[in-house]
Amino acid sequence: MRRIKKEIDTRYDEQVAFYIVGTDPLESIEKLEADRERLGLPWPVAYADSDMLDTLRVYVQASKIAFSNDGTITHRYGFGNNGDYGSWDELFDDLTANQG
Repeated sequence: MRRIKKEIDTRYDEQVAFYIVGTDPLESIEKLEADRERLGLPWPVAYADSDMLDTLRVYVQASKIAFSNDGTITHRYGFGNNGDYGSWDELFDDLTANQG
């Protein structure tokens, strides 16, 4: 949780749920929560066990996955890759436009 951008446009607050998901087996949920509070991040934290990571095919740190309202994965990006989008705002605009 070292370099997480805190500022995401508030126009997405009601439409997009953000979570910080820890994957380090040596890091407890309490440690994640303490780091979140220390950094002043507004999003809830969760912990992904190895079964969840395998199911979602998460193999690299800093993976970003977007789900539709029905739980379908709509976007997936690995470390340093934002896909075809020029910005996160562009991605969020696309996600919220397709909500139904």
